[in-house]
Amino acid sequence: MASIVIADNSLFMMGSLKYLVEHAGHVVLGTGKDGKDTLDLCKRLKPDLVMLDVFLEGNEGHATIKALLRESPGVQIIAVCPPGDEERAQDVRKLGVSGHIFKPFKLTQITEEITRVSKKARM
Repeated sequence: MASIVIADNSLFMMGSLKYLVEHAGHVVLGTGKDGKDTLDLCKRLKPDLVMLDVFLEGNEGHATIKALLRESPGVQIIAVCPPGDEERAQDVRKLGVSGHIFKPFKLTQITEEITRVSKKARM
């Protein structure tokens, strides 16, 4: 079971992801609607993992990823990418995220990626 912070500026997407993550047996510690919220939550709550929309308020997702990696060492990040946008997924992998999923997401996709990233973190 992982402790997770979810960041997405779409309340619908955030709620959907939260529901699926909790349904998979993980704990959602908090949700952020922008980079500042997400960074504050991570500093305070120390999650194992952050699931972050790469399009937080335009390109804020990239800046938030960089800040999380700098300010919350050890946190794993799963980028939530637009449907089939392999180029965007590769871009955020180069920034240092641990994994990615594509919208629209499915429960199996989410659980497999959380499991894979969590195992990688324990190594």
